[in-house]
Amino acid sequence: MEIGLSPDLPTYSGGLGVLAGDTIKSASDLKLPMVAVTLIH
Repeated sequence: MEIGLSPDLPTYSGGLGVLAGDTIKSASDLKLPMVAVTLIH
């Protein structure tokens, strides 16, 4: 998984994953409709 959802889940690879997670969290906080797609392997 490339998106950093929580520090408790260390499955993301670094900076861009955390940025993506922050973007999705911000959209959720603002109640904006958004879909996130990620790869998990």
